[in-house]
Amino acid sequence: MKKNLCIFLSALLLLTLLPMGISAGYVAAPGVIVGENGHIVPSVHATITTFETGKTPTKTIYVDNHFDEGANGGNGTESNPYSIHQLRTEISLKMETNPVQPGTHIAFLPGTYTIHDSGKFIDITGLTGTAAAPIWIGGTDPNDRPVFQGGKEGVNLSMPKYVVLHDIVVTRSTENGVNINDKASSAAHQNDYTRASNVVVRNVYVHDIGALTDKGKQDNCDNFKFSGLNNYYVYDCEADNKATLTTTAGDHTSSGIDQVGCHYATIVGNYFHDMNGNAFQFKGGSHDADITGNLMVNAGARAVIMGGYSDLGAFRPTLPGYVKGQPYDNPDAFEAHNIRTYANIFVGGETPVAFVAAKNCTFIGNTVIRPDRYLMRILSEGTTDGGCRENTVSNNIFYYHSDEASEGVQAESDADIQPNTFTVENNLLYNIKTPGSSKSNFETKFPQRVNTVYADPLFTDVATGDYSLKKDSPAVGAGTTVSAVPTDFNGAAYKTPRSIGAIEYVVTAKPQVVSGSIVGTEFRKGGAPAITFTNTATAKSFTPTITDKTYTITLEPGTYTLSATKAYHTSFTLTGIVVADEPISQKIEVYAGLLTQDTGGTKVDIDCLILLLGKYKKAASALDQADINGDGIIDIDDLILLLGSYKKANRVAAWTL
Repeated sequence: MKKNLCIFLSALLLLTLLPMGISAGYVAAPGVIVGENGHIVPSVHATITTFETGKTPTKTIYVDNHFDEGANGGNGTESNPYSIHQLRTEISLKMETNPVQPGTHIAFLPGTYTIHDSGKFIDITGLTGTAAAPIWIGGTDPNDRPVFQGGKEGVNLSMPKYVVLHDIVVTRSTENGVNINDKASSAAHQNDYTRASNVVVRNVYVHDIGALTDKGKQDNCDNFKFSGLNNYYVYDCEADNKATLTTTAGDHTSSGIDQVGCHYATIVGNYFHDMNGNAFQFKGGSHDADITGNLMVNAGARAVIMGGYSDLGAFRPTLPGYVKGQPYDNPDAFEAHNIRTYANIFVGGETPVAFVAAKNCTFIGNTVIRPDRYLMRILSEGTTDGGCRENTVSNNIFYYHSDEASEGVQAESDADIQPNTFTVENNLLYNIKTPGSSKSNFETKFPQRVNTVYADPLFTDVATGDYSLKKDSPAVGAGTTVSAVPTDFNGAAYKTPRSIGAIEYVVTAKPQVVSGSIVGTEFRKGGAPAITFTNTATAKSFTPTITDKTYTITLEPGTYTLSATKAYHTSFTLTGIVVADEPISQKIEVYAGLLTQDTGGTKVDIDCLILLLGKYKKAASALDQADINGDGIIDIDDLILLLGSYKKANRVAAWTL
């Protein structure tokens, strides 16, 4: 609806430099920090909610490294902490007779804890907290984490319930870094989803796991090993095996997190790099897991494996009709199902994903950067005879070099391998060597595919690892709707329509330099107008610098009110403002301290001026601005002069954002 704008001296014009929903500030890629080699690393997912949220310990047992393993320490207080020896004798060995109570924090003071024997540093069975009072095991300072070095395993937790493992570093274990398991010894144990359940692992760094021999790193030494674990979270963790990284064929069995028969998992916001075999694997009957918002750099032969090759007797739950030592043929048995890998970033490694004896698993909204050999792999590996079928590959960006990912999509030639049953929609492929040949073998492997884009995704800055999208990217708004994948790599909501890839396109607001000229001036009583921009959220004001009727001002991102005073007739134009990547200029006129903007081309008339006069008579401080002819009173002469000025005013363009 059009109407006249007649606003008194304190009139305000909203100047918005950010679109609704985008917070102020600018970083290379929102929600991430720059990591090693310039790659982006997920920031802390502070909004994640678990059973731990809002809880604090009611009792703390302190452990220090100042004592030899065989020596006694103190009483477990911060000033007189337990020794490593007491941790084992007073806690680990007495769980049956004197269990750790819910609400307890076993807190390790900063320092390096060296295990000189072949044992396990933390080896506790049966830690049982509650939803209202978990049990915590970890460091006292997230920025100065205790380091557990050596031994067979840094941490072994069997049959934990409502336990939080946090703020520690584990390194140089000869077998596994962190082992959390159900200690199953019967079918009843394997089918019990509560036996090891409700665990949080956060801010844990596990690196360089496995014994070094003259043949390299031994097989199947995992940074994290989970067996029969249910309802758990792993976030803000890091894993690598730089010091033990080898290229020998046998070393491709080690995992960042090896998960056998695990269910209902959330793996979010982690950084796994320089791995031997893979970053994350779900096998042995694993189901219902979300792998999202993770960065994987050079994460081994198969960064994410949905499925695998397991001992049939290790499946959780147990396979119906399976008898050890007898042939087993069940076309409905799968290593993994309902594993969801979405909104992750993969850089390097042989392949980002392998579907292995998997069903109803998804690879959606990921960004894949220069894999070394394959775009993806689809395998069976002959464990359950269920094959590999009915999975989904959608909304992914594959940014590759054909000399590196020379084998494209690999699908084994087996009747049980059925890529034609996959849902394949709205993926983007780009061959940086030969853009005109970006299809690879994608079309032959997936003849049922739809809406595939073959074009440069136009990342913001590949060289620095910023894989956010530029405004003109063909990936922007080109994705298919997936209700089960609501958020991107940064935890931000995907738009409708959504973009292809791990990072939804957003307007990255930068501080704006606003400049322009003051024109048509007829200054009286105070000279040039005092123009002020005020941030509505912070109340911070910015005043332009005026030189020779040209002003310049730098504004932080935000929403502003604009006020102008001490001017009889001034028009000025704002230029150089960039909103939603589009330059905008705006002409605004000031009359007798009155800031005006015509929203529809209608003119200011005598009715508006009469209202103005009434307001001026009530405001003695406004005399300077309303006394147009300078005779010391506000009367009809001033209105006539003011009306004449308005009649000279041309139409003022609407300010639109």
